[in-house]
This record gives sequence, structure tokens and C-alpha cells, in this order.
Amino acid sequence: MVRKRPEKVDHYKNHTLESCPQCQTRLRKSIKSYKRYTVDIPPVAPEVTEHTIHGYWCPNCKKTVYPKVTEALPNSTLGLSLLIMTAWLHYWVGMSVRNIVKLLATFWDFDVSPGGLTQAWINLAGTLRPIYDDIGKKIKILQCSTPMRPDGESTE
Repeated sequence: MVRKRPEKVDHYKNHTLESCPQCQTRLRKSIKSYKRYTVDIPPVAPEVTEHTIHGYWCPNCKKTVYPKVTEALPNSTLGLSLLIMTAWLHYWVGMSVRNIVKLLATFWDFDVSPGGLTQAWINLAGTLRPIYDDIGKKIKILQCSTPMRPDGESTE
């Protein structure tokens, strides 16, 4: 099976020879060429973001108020992308916590403890729980309001 040519090419490289790889005889002009496409994932490094959160006095509430940091859960040092990717690897793919910690250290030079990762997932679950519960309520309402069962048969 031959893969189709990619619609987008990010880099172009010419591979040439000056001498024969077998006998080292000097070569002249190229007589033919062919194209080969490779797809790869570029190296990725963790990014550290310093958040400066400014507090403001609210004269109505009589207290200092702060904007929310939306790139991470409250009091978390892990960003949402990292948190969701690791939760996906553990809960959907089935990768062990220990192997996720090794993966982060090996490929991204990112150190996190198994306990820190697990606690971050618990916080994520707590944040998502109200949304999950709301979806469940909507499903129950939908089930009660229709005479059809999920298999398509009528309940009447």
C-alpha cells in the first residue's frame, strides 16, 4: 500500500553524493532522483509560564478580588494540556502512573511524582464532577421524556 502524497510539506531536503559510497569514485551530475516523504513529531520541551495575578480592591464587596488563571486548575503547577494528556494516558489508554512519570522524564525532561500526578487527577475529577452530573441529569430527563428505549424499541 502506498501512502498518498501529503498536502503540506514543512521542510525540503536534497540528498546528494560527491563520491560513490561503495568505491569512493568521484561522481558527476545526478542522472535521476525520486521523492520520499517522512512524517515525524518535532522535539517538544515543556514551557514554564510565570503568572502574575493582580489583586484589586472591590469597594462594593469590601475585599480584594483576583482574576482566574484559566491555563491551570486552582493551586496547580501542572498546565491543563499536560494534566489532560496524562489523565487520558492513564484512564483511557491504561498506562500506569509509574510509566507516565517515566515518559514525562524521558521525552520532556519533566519531573513529577506519581503522588503529585494522582492528586492533580483527583482535582481534575472534582472540577469536572458538576459537569458530569449535569450531563447525567440531562440524560435521565431525556430517557423519561421519550417512549423509546435506547435499542429503538418502544416502551409503550
